[in-house]
Amino acid sequence: MYEKEHSPDLYGAEYQLSVDHESPIRPDSHYGSSKAAGEAWGRQYAENHNINFYALRIGSVRPPTWDHPYGDAERGVDEGEWERGNQAYERMVARLKCTWQSRQDLAHLVEQCLDDEQVSFGIFYGISDNSNSWFELDNARERIGYTPRDSADDPRWDKEYETGP
Repeated sequence: MYEKEHSPDLYGAEYQLSVDHESPIRPDSHYGSSKAAGEAWGRQYAENHNINFYALRIGSVRPPTWDHPYGDAERGVDEGEWERGNQAYERMVARLKCTWQSRQDLAHLVEQCLDDEQVSFGIFYGISDNSNSWFELDNARERIGYTPRDSADDPRWDKEYETGP
């Protein structure tokens, strides 16, 4: 519900919201509720059966063609939903610049979990190093060494798609 409650202002650089592993769970759909239930079952098994469980709250990962912060907007152009630079396009760019996680960074996050031997239960957000995001990466950085390599802030994206944030 965080995004539903705060968008579209949430996508702006000045907006102040930080959601971390200790923030209340606020699903906005049956899908989100089922993921929250999965985390609860994971914690139950971790604590009752001494297994490691890593709850990954993954941002927006896209297929290779659209694996960049303009991916959703460019997909819409490719599918004839809108034109590059119009209001719908710009909103898609603003949102994905907050939530994007490159496929490379997702693989790194999973690798860090597989290599870790210290966490019995942990919740970790998965996004790339996007300065505009409301998702907090400190827990993943500190507990499992997640260091995203990509960023929606890289100026090459704006140059490639000839538009600004």
